[in-house]
Amino acid sequence: MSNSKYPGGVHVGIDLNYIQPEFIPANMSFLQKDIEDRWQDLEPNSWDLIHMRTLNGSIGNWPRVYAEIFRHLKPYYGYLEQVEIDWNPRFEGGVIPRDSYVVQWANELLDAMDSFGRPMRMDVELTKRRLADAGFVDIEEQCIQLPLNGWSRDAHLRDIGRWFNLGMRQTYQPLTLAPLGRGHGRTPAEVYELSEKVRHEVYSNSVHVYCTL
Repeated sequence: MSNSKYPGGVHVGIDLNYIQPEFIPANMSFLQKDIEDRWQDLEPNSWDLIHMRTLNGSIGNWPRVYAEIFRHLKPYYGYLEQVEIDWNPRFEGGVIPRDSYVVQWANELLDAMDSFGRPMRMDVELTKRRLADAGFVDIEEQCIQLPLNGWSRDAHLRDIGRWFNLGMRQTYQPLTLAPLGRGHGRTPAEVYELSEKVRHEVYSNSVHVYCTL
């Protein structure tokens, strides 16, 4: 974490709910707030770095969020780092298997979130335009492969895939239940059935599927 790498710095975390551990480093604190609201309790033009991750699907007004971030970063050298997952599954070789459940799952989830006005869909060019409109310059994109299981021949990616698979096998159903239920009229039993099919599909290392980070 940045607080251990830069012990002389001041580190402030923001979340909608207090879910942090009881014991945190002395140079770290947390605020409970909605980042889509006005940042009235934070000093403008005073932050070296603002980092955020996996917020696609949680934000309804990205231009306003980017404007607030820009307003609070130090002029000329403040830095924004945003990390998101592109949930559109990709397959090694570019060939999508017929009747893939993980593709069906992703399509339904992304469509449902679009209908709520809080898209999880990653649109890189739109994001870059919004950042530029907010005033950001020197905008760069890094794309990292994120395997959904341990199929990769690269040892590091294989290890990442195994851990990501473990986390996602416990996440498919809770991540999907509300969007597909409210957005597509799916019953809990139908969401459970689809989630189990996805879990079974991506459990096999013979399925060379990945997302990008």
